[in-house]
Amino acid sequence: MVAYTAALLAFAGFGTDHPERFFNGLAIVVVYSLADLLWNRAASGVWSVPVSSFISGFILAIVAMPIPGLPAIIILPLVAATTKHLLHFGKTRHVFNPAASALTAVCLFMPVVSWWGASWGTPAMAAVALVGAFILWRQQRWHTALAFFAVFLPLSCLASLLGGGSFAALPSLLRILVSDGVTVFFATVMLIEPVTSYFPTRRQRTIYGALVGLFAAGASFALSRLANINLDPLLFGLLLGNLTASLLFLPQAEKRAPV
Repeated sequence: MVAYTAALLAFAGFGTDHPERFFNGLAIVVVYSLADLLWNRAASGVWSVPVSSFISGFILAIVAMPIPGLPAIIILPLVAATTKHLLHFGKTRHVFNPAASALTAVCLFMPVVSWWGASWGTPAMAAVALVGAFILWRQQRWHTALAFFAVFLPLSCLASLLGGGSFAALPSLLRILVSDGVTVFFATVMLIEPVTSYFPTRRQRTIYGALVGLFAAGASFALSRLANINLDPLLFGLLLGNLTASLLFLPQAEKRAPV
């Protein structure tokens, strides 16, 4: 996953003729890793940086607007590391996806989400779809992703109709949602992040995917009717799904997620 997200960031930066975006992304990863290093040192007295630090850092770089400056390079990774270490179920399981929590928190004050690294063109969409399928197969998480799509897609169509859209436009909407690098990257990377999406049974992981689809579609419908709200519905739905599924299923299981 580290190799994939790093390669996708490089592919996006150089593929769009903006190599500075790649280097800004590397700066985000460095800041996140340093923050994790200091948190771990303060908490356990050990100097260590988990692999998840690099993954979350690259996700932030791929999803956040490719604009250099304090919010993206400094604030986002610091907020992500802080929520990861402060908000826990048990000793080791963080409540929220770190990257999603940071992006959502900062969005309350300024727009920072663009998904630029996964949606800049056909090459990006093809790469995200092919590697995403491999990830789902390798991690055996098809049931989670398919449950998400099974709920998210029809509810998104319903939301479009309730918002005044036409039936004739639904095939185009579905085609965009299915082939869009944003939705596929979200479902194959962020949705199935090992710590916050792990639940003991296949049934629970399937329900989790469906909950995220429900919350994401509902957030999309609600946020489209609210002015001056910059929250991203996919990220907001993911956070609600993280919390709801954990409250439903973690009391029945060990609080310690797999390494």
